[in-house]
Amino acid sequence: MNEPTDATGNRDRWLPSTGPARDAAFVAVVAFVALLLRIVNLSATPSGLHGDEAVTGLDAARILDGQQVFPYTAGALGQPSGFMYVVAPFVRVMGQTIEAVRLPSALLGTLTVVVAFYAVRELFGRPAAWIAAVLLAFSSWLLFYNRAGYPVTVMPLTEVASLLAVAVAVRTLRWYWAIVAGAVVGAGIYGYYSYPLFAVALGVYVVVVWLIERPAPLITFARQAAIIGGVALAVTYPMWPYLFSDERGYQHDRAGFTVAATPEYKAADSAGRVRIYRDQTLDVVRTLTYHGIDDSGDATGTIPALDPMSVTLGGAGIAFCVILAVRRRRAAYLLPLIVIPPLMVGPVMSISGTHRRALGVLPFVVIGASVLLAEAWEAARARHPGQREWATGALAVLLVAYGAVNTNRYFSDMMGSTLVSTIYAPALTEAIRAIEREPADTHVYWAADSWSAWYETVQYLSPRHSVEKGNLEDRSGQFSPDSPGLESFDRTRPTTVMLVGNYVGADNYMIERYPGSTHEYGPAIDGLPMYVIFRLPALP
Repeated sequence: MNEPTDATGNRDRWLPSTGPARDAAFVAVVAFVALLLRIVNLSATPSGLHGDEAVTGLDAARILDGQQVFPYTAGALGQPSGFMYVVAPFVRVMGQTIEAVRLPSALLGTLTVVVAFYAVRELFGRPAAWIAAVLLAFSSWLLFYNRAGYPVTVMPLTEVASLLAVAVAVRTLRWYWAIVAGAVVGAGIYGYYSYPLFAVALGVYVVVVWLIERPAPLITFARQAAIIGGVALAVTYPMWPYLFSDERGYQHDRAGFTVAATPEYKAADSAGRVRIYRDQTLDVVRTLTYHGIDDSGDATGTIPALDPMSVTLGGAGIAFCVILAVRRRRAAYLLPLIVIPPLMVGPVMSISGTHRRALGVLPFVVIGASVLLAEAWEAARARHPGQREWATGALAVLLVAYGAVNTNRYFSDMMGSTLVSTIYAPALTEAIRAIEREPADTHVYWAADSWSAWYETVQYLSPRHSVEKGNLEDRSGQFSPDSPGLESFDRTRPTTVMLVGNYVGADNYMIERYPGSTHEYGPAIDGLPMYVIFRLPALP
């Protein structure tokens, strides 16, 4: 087995015999910390359950019921279904709960940190790998999605796994590693719909490796590239109809969410359209780097995706990588410049979902920062051999500060925002839990101003009471305007009425209109009860 190499291609001279063991110990510690950050109080942070998370759980439940979901699901505006198959076993074991859709995401996020370590070590050496693992473990941007049941959580993992597999295949020039790399690259398409942009960029990277490094023998390198590409295409074959479908797939499902679909864009001339895309690009950069823009799609944007340290170190590191690419003739240093621009196409062309659509950028910002810090650390150690501990201490202080800043950004700044509370709707979740405690044969009437009885979160968290089963009925004026509302109910059997949101204010009306009923107020939020549940006895 080849020893890991540093950024210049030389074998690591420090820790030559104990390096792998220390790597394993380091990875275990960082993975443990990353896992804790992702699972502590997971069901309550964020409080509530987003509708898109519920869609993930519903698709997982359909898989368990034997329904065909592979390779693409219509849920949440259309998604590759790979993540749903990961979630399915958790739903089987844990039931239709919040933990069942979030725990797989947390575990995959932890795995991302581990795989990223080995990918960066393969390309840039141990110091950069150690730093990259810490940066990803604590990243508030990654934490946000690793603690939610969204398919996008898979994107960074598929990227670093593909990068590692291709790097090994290119370095070893072994045909079986090319097969592995092709399979890993191809499988990524079943994770998140932005992945094809990365796969194309990865293909460009392989070409750049040939142009800059001229690996020999050329015929063997060409064979590796051909095997990787051929296997990847074969693995992606089931997804082809959805990539190009005009009725269902990547193009159709998001046609209404592109900048080109807005009235402003359609009414503009050529110069006006250029200005619209220019402004959109500036907005995307702003919400990712220095001034968040609220996004009601998933409650991101209250703060920028990247903290100031990541922006500064990542930007400087990417620029520094260009210099290193020229000096050392190593294509790996150009990865951020090769991959980031294509991945920005999605958020720039879309009118919402900036943070989630751009999440694939994160590993390459981290690569820039890691290479910069690793080079600075090694330079300080080389120039001042007697003060190596100071260089290590300074780096450790910087990483601790980074961890503290990002932990606070997620658990305080993000989770403390009004937007997160509004979008994740803890009142809705508590109301659903309350009706699920009612006997299964009880008919439940539902009245809420923001969520209907067939809203995905209600469907997922309330498997015992549902519109489909006939024991849950919507009486919301917004969603069921032709219903009697709260005026009358079937009293031939015990009846439960759930009031949520603004309907909580109808409690006095219910008390007066239905004497003999009992009622229970839910937990308070901002001084107001989350729900009121009324139980009406059957009339003789």
